[in-house]
Amino acid sequence: MQTTAPQTKPGLYLPLSPILPDLPPTTPDLLAAPDDGWAADVAAFGPWERTTLAGRSGPLEFLRADSDRTVFICAECGSTMDLAWKLAEEGILPEWGSVLAARQTAGRGQLRREWISPPGNLHVSLLLPRRLAASPAGALLPVVLGWMCAEALEEEGVPLRIKWPNDLLLEGRKVGGMLVEDRGERTLAGIGLNLRHAPPDDALRAQHAAPAGTLEAKKRGSTPLVTWLPLVKRLQKVYESSVQELVPPEIISLATDKLAWMGRRVRIVEGGNTPYTAVLLGLAPDGGLIVGRDGEEETIHSGSILPG
Repeated sequence: MQTTAPQTKPGLYLPLSPILPDLPPTTPDLLAAPDDGWAADVAAFGPWERTTLAGRSGPLEFLRADSDRTVFICAECGSTMDLAWKLAEEGILPEWGSVLAARQTAGRGQLRREWISPPGNLHVSLLLPRRLAASPAGALLPVVLGWMCAEALEEEGVPLRIKWPNDLLLEGRKVGGMLVEDRGERTLAGIGLNLRHAPPDDALRAQHAAPAGTLEAKKRGSTPLVTWLPLVKRLQKVYESSVQELVPPEIISLATDKLAWMGRRVRIVEGGNTPYTAVLLGLAPDGGLIVGRDGEEETIHSGSILPG
């Protein structure tokens, strides 16, 4: 017999219960301690009051502050994806609800690569609506999510480009990345944005596609919550006003308009194969990347691209 998920009142929640074995309690002081951006957010969104949510495995204790969005926040966790999956299993993370961490100790990106997660940047996991994953656009989720993020941030004057398959560039520098994970009927989107900090060029892995950058040049003084709360609203607005009405060819066309390095020669690295150069021509109907090589068009579905 299927049970009805408990209803979570919108708000900002700091977990006091050990939802995951390695998750320590988060208090406003702990959240504020490592970064002045988080300190500003803690002060701006308080007061914080103790509350209990009815999870499927029993009552869970939180500190709560008022908000029109549902956001769970921890000072430190292994990965916001892991915590979001657990809260979804408990039935207390609603669609469009999210999990933020000031710091991740085991953040992950594409191919489970480490995602460096210093305090002050945005590390968030978002539970997407089931109707999105089940829609015709569902098979194109990485492309859809990249376009949604670029479209939402462009409203704030941040002209992002999509680096296929799941990175975000600002003026040629990587400022964000996305990860989509499915479990059963649920889909999580992990989003990382470099608000204030980025690894130096000499700290990046070999064969990195673009140097790292931050959003500070276009969004100076942004704090994690002040950035995320309007952004998640705009993501939902973009979805409801555009994505759920569009068919895949229209989505591909819109995403292609924001694709980095269109028409330029790029270097392509696929697994252990010898890298080769090709011209980036666009996106295929299934979300693959169309490139021109030796006078022929090819579609690739995995690998890394670098400016040629």
